[in-house]
Amino acid sequence: MPTFLTPDGKIRPNWQAAFPAAICSSAVPAGQIVDSLWVLLPNEGEIAPLLAECRAAAGDAPLIALSDTPSDEQGMAALGAGVAGYCNGHAAPAVLQQVAATVSNGGVWLGQSLLHR
Repeated sequence: MPTFLTPDGKIRPNWQAAFPAAICSSAVPAGQIVDSLWVLLPNEGEIAPLLAECRAAAGDAPLIALSDTPSDEQGMAALGAGVAGYCNGHAAPAVLQQVAATVSNGGVWLGQSLLHR
């Protein structure tokens, strides 16, 4: 089941619609097996420390970064920190399901402009 990490620990309706059994937390899951870890990135500031902690907690599971203000620069930083996917935090449930399918099969999910870079 997907695990979502947000500052307030609340799951959004679009995430819940995509993954009804998903859980959400405000703390990086420690010692817990997850099948994927979805992290809502802060709008400002350094993301590398947060993603490094999440990458370690996720183990072999895919790590997906969500952003409410996605940008190519933030996406490149997230990729450099080991994420398998980077998408808008407000994406439609069907898109989130496509992201999950892609990364669970070993692929990488990126936005169109980032992919062209």
